[in-house]
Amino acid sequence: MTGLALASLALPVAAQGTRPVAPNAAIAPLTSLADVARPRAPAEGTPGCWAEDTLPAHIETVTEQVQITPETRDPKTGTITAPARWRTETHQRIVSERTRMWFEVPCAEDMTPETLTLLQRALAVRGLLAGAPTGTMDAATARAVRLYQRPRGLDSAVLSLRAARELGVLPWGPADSAD
Repeated sequence: MTGLALASLALPVAAQGTRPVAPNAAIAPLTSLADVARPRAPAEGTPGCWAEDTLPAHIETVTEQVQITPETRDPKTGTITAPARWRTETHQRIVSERTRMWFEVPCAEDMTPETLTLLQRALAVRGLLAGAPTGTMDAATARAVRLYQRPRGLDSAVLSLRAARELGVLPWGPADSAD
């Protein structure tokens, strides 16, 4: 590909500013990240680096009409002499509790400015991050990480080791599998 063609491909991303753009589903891996999270902390001495994150509770607001008094009818004609009275009641209900989870993450020494720049480029190619790479884990990068991981089963802005490897940011180890 010529330099001109590469520049024309990069132009739409740069023109977007710092807003995330629509993800390109054709480029995203088909594997799931749902299996990387654990409900308990790893055992003492477990190799690797781990992060704890919290999934917020899912709460829904329920609004319903509650009858205060029933309608009254004329006993002879059956016509309504007084309409029913209702009031609106609203309450919240927890659909799922807040959940703590642990998952393996890249170790701090692996997350150099060069690695973070590579991560930002990988997210930008997938349409999840716009703007020039900064080499820092800023708020826009964290949002883009969540946008990458959430549809695949890991709702976290903390980069998982598995996602870092799938994005090509870190190498796969000999015991790892791309599934």
